[in-house]
Amino acid sequence: MNKTDLVEAVTAASKGVIARPQDIATVVDNVFSVIMDEVAKGEKVQIIGFGSFERRERDARTVRNPRTGESIDVGPSKTAAFSIGKAFKDKVHPVAAKTTAKKEDAKTPKKGKAKAAK
Repeated sequence: MNKTDLVEAVTAASKGVIARPQDIATVVDNVFSVIMDEVAKGEKVQIIGFGSFERRERDARTVRNPRTGESIDVGPSKTAAFSIGKAFKDKVHPVAAKTTAKKEDAKTPKKGKAKAAK
């Protein structure tokens, strides 16, 4: 899916609330712009259920050219990272959601089955 497809899908999902695809394209552009600006400043952008965008810093390191075997020093750098949210993860991999729910149920003490003091 590219940006045009995304705008069309959001237009269809809005069911006439925002009728013009141009308006939705502007909103999509603004959302991406704000996320990029905030991450570039070092701020974390967290959208509950969807995920988090953040800037991560990499230390200087030495890497090896796989073709020549030559060592190359690479300076420190910054990169953007995305961590998937729980609702998004559960949507992508529903089996994991069921497994997680079973584990959480197992951790929760059952009512009426308190341990007797010895």
